Amino acid sequence: MICDKIKNIGDYLGINNNLDTAIEFILGNDLKSLPLGKTVIDGDNIYVNVVAVQAEDKSGANFEYHKDYFDIHINIEGNEKIDFAFSGEECKEYEYDCGFVSGNIDLSVELGQGVFAICLPNEKHRPACSCGKNDYLRKAIFKVKE
Repeated sequence: MICDKIKNIGDYLGINNNLDTAIEFILGNDLKSLPLGKTVIDGDNIYVNVVAVQAEDKSGANFEYHKDYFDIHINIEGNEKIDFAFSGEECKEYEYDCGFVSGNIDLSVELGQGVFAICLPNEKHRPACSCGKNDYLRKAIFKVKE
């Protein structure tokens, strides 16, 4: 997991070619102008889903993970907490690059405007958890093939 201020996202260039392309897109575009739904950047290699959701109490909810993609979470509006589990027990069949595990919270990160989080492949994470303030979220979730 990488979490930092959006102004520093360029510091993470060089980790992966597709991640570089996503970071360059983020640096060169106004994310507030992206429409809700999926915007393709480079076919199945890089795309962004812009969603509008309500953060909520997810105590006891499962953690998700992806084998083939990085996730880059950037809140355009609102605040959320993303919980991470270092381990967990598989609880649903893995399909469409998404698996679910049950587990305990090992780390939580609060995301608001001006902050991003990159979830690496196989990292168990639970996004859109309420942090008790401005729970309405408009966020960009970049899917970046490893």
